[in-house]
Amino acid sequence: MTLTATPNRHRLMNGKIVAVILAILGGILVAIIPSRLIINIFSDVSMSYMLIDITRWTAVYLLMSIIAFSIAGLTRSTIVPLSILMMIPIFIGTGILQWPEGLRFLPDQAGMSLLGTPAYEVTELPPWTAFFTLFIWGLICTLAYWLSFLRRDS
Repeated sequence: MTLTATPNRHRLMNGKIVAVILAILGGILVAIIPSRLIINIFSDVSMSYMLIDITRWTAVYLLMSIIAFSIAGLTRSTIVPLSILMMIPIFIGTGILQWPEGLRFLPDQAGMSLLGTPAYEVTELPPWTAFFTLFIWGLICTLAYWLSFLRRDS
């Protein structure tokens, strides 16, 4: 449907974003919340810790999904975002990229920092910085996709 000539591309793009957000929310309700509750209940942690944990996992899941959706839309391929988001940690882990101050602002590193499981100490970000980093990545990627979708030929 998105490859056909659509008279109102704004409405189509808004519909795509709403559909993706609803799909992500479905995943959060079915996978993230129940799994984190089960893990935390058996870990004997406080209710406030459980809520913070669920919020962090939900934020990472939501923002990384938005980033992947936007990259898929920009490249018109669903394989490209998977490749990009899987290859970044491999390059970082093998030591090919040696710039930890900059690498920690990549989406995967920010996501791991937000979850409290940074890949390395040098790539760790404080939780709010990690959230803001992921939010900015999501915003930039979505804006780039939205602009390219409205401007490009079908």
